[in-house]
Amino acid sequence: MLGPQCLLARVQQSSPGALPTLVHADAGGPEKLRQWQKQQRFKGATTVLVLPAAERQFLTLDQPDLPPAELAMAARYPLCEALDAEPEDLLTTAVPMPRINDAQRTQMLAVAARLQTVKEHLARLSSAGIAVKGIDTCDTALRGMALLDGEGEGGTIVLTYTGEDINIGLLWQGRFCALRSLPLPQPAAAEDPEFEERLALQIQRTVDYFERQATQLAVRRVLGSMPTLGEGMLKAVLAALPLPARAFDMDMALAPSATARLACERAPELLALACVAAARWLDGHESAGQATAAQDQAADGPYGRVATEDARALNPSFGSAGAPAVPDAYATPTAVDGPTPGPARESALEMRP
Repeated sequence: MLGPQCLLARVQQSSPGALPTLVHADAGGPEKLRQWQKQQRFKGATTVLVLPAAERQFLTLDQPDLPPAELAMAARYPLCEALDAEPEDLLTTAVPMPRINDAQRTQMLAVAARLQTVKEHLARLSSAGIAVKGIDTCDTALRGMALLDGEGEGGTIVLTYTGEDINIGLLWQGRFCALRSLPLPQPAAAEDPEFEERLALQIQRTVDYFERQATQLAVRRVLGSMPTLGEGMLKAVLAALPLPARAFDMDMALAPSATARLACERAPELLALACVAAARWLDGHESAGQATAAQDQAADGPYGRVATEDARALNPSFGSAGAPAVPDAYATPTAVDGPTPGPARESALEMRP
């Protein structure tokens, strides 16, 4: 979700037992970082750097018979080949995926980001006095939407606009079963009278493919959020799909403040960013009561995330707050009120189940 602007979304609990609320959302130039820091937008929060679709690569791979803590390392070489990169140049993670048919082997979602890009973003944030506790990707917005909306029984196909892409995921019980990105056409192409039909066809083909693959999972519905298409076009696209489909309701799910709602209207990527924050908030509160020993595991239990030690193996200074300054980088911090991550969760590329 990163672009030529800096973007900020902060969610927090408005009252005991309530869902997270979007209290702050803002977008602007690099000068915004220091302004947000002075306004204490990060105070008391777990601050997360979120990478856009353009800055991450993902592959679906057969999961090897390895402990969860070793999956990220096993995924590194296929990702290196796909990105034409050296192993030491990538930050990787791997998320186990549930089996959804009898024919396939157990699979995992392997995700990578270029380490140099991540270091530049962290340096920019550090120079503004912003301490980052984790690194995530825009894809987690799909999980946030499903969790906030209440998945119910069966699988949910979720699609959302993230910068220049539409991300489409099949989720079940908060876990990714499949993921795909579709590039959005240029603005001029979007004015084509046939654009709506072509877009609906591409999404329909993805939905059909997910349904065909999920022989062990009943796919019940589609949930969509693509603000740039306009309400009428989004409804038309969703109506063309073969499953019950409806638009994600930001007001019901996140109860945004008036200023946050206005900011999301001006910068649609902010809604996806807020859903990333909400997913992490919900994950944190769900696991807050777990034993300390479980939290200290390197892979953080079933999440199978990269441990800090693995990130430091790529670059010894990566897990620290200090990094060399970099000119005019842009970054997208997401502030999440909730439990502060332990040492095994800091400064590592993460994607939850």
